[in-house]
Amino acid sequence: MPRNHARKKALAALKARYGVKHTDAIALLESEDRESLCFLLAVFPDVTTYWEAADVMAANRRSYYEEYDPTPCPECGSDDGGPYGTCVCYYDDTEDEAS
Repeated sequence: MPRNHARKKALAALKARYGVKHTDAIALLESEDRESLCFLLAVFPDVTTYWEAADVMAANRRSYYEEYDPTPCPECGSDDGGPYGTCVCYYDDTEDEAS
């Protein structure tokens, strides 16, 4: 029996489930983002390879970081630039209107 029998079975399962080629199945199996990439392959019919799924993930990450700029605040140095950032240098206009 081959030593990498479990790996071969996992590759065969990926190829059968998502209809990818052997090299794509290897890349999926070794990827840290395997679950997300497999989700993209399952949900989007136009995404048919590992590289296309990786491109979609990269585009989603870029759009997130463009929307929530993680650039540090020049005044306080806070680098938590997400939607719930810790920078308090600029007040929120809606809080002023409510009071």
